[in-house]
Order: sequence, then C-alpha cells, then structure tokens
Amino acid sequence: MFKMTDDGIDFSLEIREYRTPSKDDKWDNWCKCDMRVKIGDYLDYSVLDDEFLMSCEVLSLLRELEKLLGGEITRNKSIGFIEPDLTFEMYPRSMIGRDEIDVWVELLIALRRSDTNYNGAVLTLPLERGNIESLLEYLKGVTNV
Repeated sequence: MFKMTDDGIDFSLEIREYRTPSKDDKWDNWCKCDMRVKIGDYLDYSVLDDEFLMSCEVLSLLRELEKLLGGEITRNKSIGFIEPDLTFEMYPRSMIGRDEIDVWVELLIALRRSDTNYNGAVLTLPLERGNIESLLEYLKGVTNV
C-alpha cells in the first residue's frame, strides 16, 4: 500500500489483482483499488474495493513516473485514466530565475457522492520527489517490474 502523510493530510492507495496487460484484455483488465484521504476532522473520504484503474493504466503511470524522475519529461504532462478518480499532473525540473525547482506532481482526486456519481469537486494533493519515488516503488511492487 502506498501511504503519504503531510501536514495533517493522510492519503493511501492500494492496488490489488493486477494482471500483466495483454492485447487481448487491455481494455478489460481492471484492478481492485482502495483509496483513502483524511484531512484532520475536515474530510474523511474513501473509495473501497472499486475498479477505477486498469492494469495497463497502472503500468503506464509507472513508466511516466520513471520518465519524470529520470528527466525525460521536459514539459508539464497530465496523466488521466478512463475512470476519472485520479489524474496526475506532472511538472518536470525547471528554473525560475536562478532557482531550480525539482520535479513534482499534483494528484487530483475527483470526489464521488455516496451514490458513486462524481460531484464535480476535486481535491489536489502535492507530491514532492520523495513521495513520487515512494509511489514508483509501490507500483513496481504491484506490477513486479
């Protein structure tokens, strides 16, 4: 399970039942996922035992995070999925004046109502290099890459 805690924000993501994607089942190879976000007493949100990521999307995210950390992504890039629960806005290393800004990611979480329909609200969580590296290691474990 990937866990991130920062300034009173607790986020976790668990991906189960990953199967190596093949051309025969690329668009019908869903993973079971649990996602939780807790922000103090303000927000306690979870999506449990849901299929909101396909195996090919998990593998694609892993590859893009590798590219971001390796300096291969040189422009801002958005990684979204068929189900809109998660979007990763990736920002490569850049210079602002004389200051170097390291890679970072904004994780956008589309919130659902209790009836599982999306309500239009989006929660944004920043991930710095250490968080990105931890997520990448977790995804490598899930995919056995």
